[in-house]
Amino acid sequence: MPYSDTELSDFISTILSGEVGKFRIIVEVFQNPVFNFVYRIIGDREEAKDIAQETFLKVYKSLGQYDHAYKFSSWLFRIATTVSISYLRKKKPIFLPFDEGLHYDMVSPRGSPEEVCENHETSSQIQEAMLLLPSKYRLVLVLKYINEFSCQEIAKTLDTNVKNVETSLYRGRKMLAASLTQNFRNKRYKR
Repeated sequence: MPYSDTELSDFISTILSGEVGKFRIIVEVFQNPVFNFVYRIIGDREEAKDIAQETFLKVYKSLGQYDHAYKFSSWLFRIATTVSISYLRKKKPIFLPFDEGLHYDMVSPRGSPEEVCENHETSSQIQEAMLLLPSKYRLVLVLKYINEFSCQEIAKTLDTNVKNVETSLYRGRKMLAASLTQNFRNKRYKR
């Protein structure tokens, strides 16, 4: 991230004192991470664009409520989470394959062409399995392993306690592993 929390805090103070044009800096810094986060939760590109935009509108309207003692990104992703969850409650999630343009590879793309192909296939399988998880488990897994939030940050973002986060991470990983194992077995028997 090109700006520290202290610098972001200064931008927020400047925005609140009347220089609303500085908000574009916050949007520029967090636009892609928020969109990618929402897209991984929702699974629909167009809806994710709308939800990301709604997130920034809520952030702008709520800037006066931001507590500078906490990390700005945790606060922002809490808003993105709330908006995403509201969407999921209104509408059943759409399970679409992940877009190849997103940087979501969980496996390194280095190595021989065979390794790259195998890594791409493995990454695609993980992405598909993630979309099949219940949204509450997908949410904590995305926050932990994609956004690299600590359990404390996830708890703050989701307005829960660390124990609930750890339980959800455990169950989510277990469900993901079971799904991937089943997928592997199915492919092995088809050969």
